[in-house]
Amino acid sequence: MKSTVIFNGGLGNQLFQYAFMLYLRDRLYYQVDYDNSIYNMANIHEGFQADEIFDFSSFAKSKRQLYSVIKVNKKLRNVWRSEKRILIGDDIAYYPKQYRYYVGYWQKALYYESVQHEIKRSVKQLDRIIGDVPMRSEIQAANSVSLHIRRGDYISNSLYSDLAGTKYYERAIMLMKERERNVVFFIFSDDITWCREYLKSYDGIRFVEYANQTAVKDLCLMAQCKNSIIANSSFSWWGAALTEKANVLYPDQYYANTSAGDMYPKAWIKIKVKG
Repeated sequence: MKSTVIFNGGLGNQLFQYAFMLYLRDRLYYQVDYDNSIYNMANIHEGFQADEIFDFSSFAKSKRQLYSVIKVNKKLRNVWRSEKRILIGDDIAYYPKQYRYYVGYWQKALYYESVQHEIKRSVKQLDRIIGDVPMRSEIQAANSVSLHIRRGDYISNSLYSDLAGTKYYERAIMLMKERERNVVFFIFSDDITWCREYLKSYDGIRFVEYANQTAVKDLCLMAQCKNSIIANSSFSWWGAALTEKANVLYPDQYYANTSAGDMYPKAWIKIKVKG
């Protein structure tokens, strides 16, 4: 079956889409290519970055680019109105003339765990991506915990749960200290200034700031940590998933009123957000 995975969204979502692309090819044996042309016409986060983390050389870029600047309106309109499509969770597969387009984020532990070994082989050298960031050596030497706090677009978005307004981080930090000795928490956030005030009563805290800071480097630094406390964010999900961790703690509430369902691997540890 010939198929195209449509890439869209930020870095974390792109990595989920890459894992799904591996799943289609290596588990369902589909002929798969990818379309990232939406990034040529839309300002989405920091653009297409998945190829900085994963090796795309075994996949071809699709010649049927749904989101090409010239054909986007007609193509999408025709596919949406007249072709077969099915809903898979919150994601959609289109079946025009036996050629499948997959549009969605595919945030399921099933796809990741099914191709986990292939993912490990596809990850580029993290040290080379990080470069000369001094904090890398601190993270590698310590019993490090990456702790991610996402603010930015979450503050005014009622769809997502505001974890900083709950007991989540307090409970996660306490549990991590019970499970591990001499831990050092490395704080990753899009609002480090706010985090300094929020976490001022805790010891063993290091705030991640450095020259020429990027999302890709931050993700790789998170991956270097030995343990993770993640936010309700696909970005920190992949900071935990790219490399083996002793402990990964995650919130039981992803959206404001619901959980993330089957997004998390069974080995990860769920922390109650409310109550």
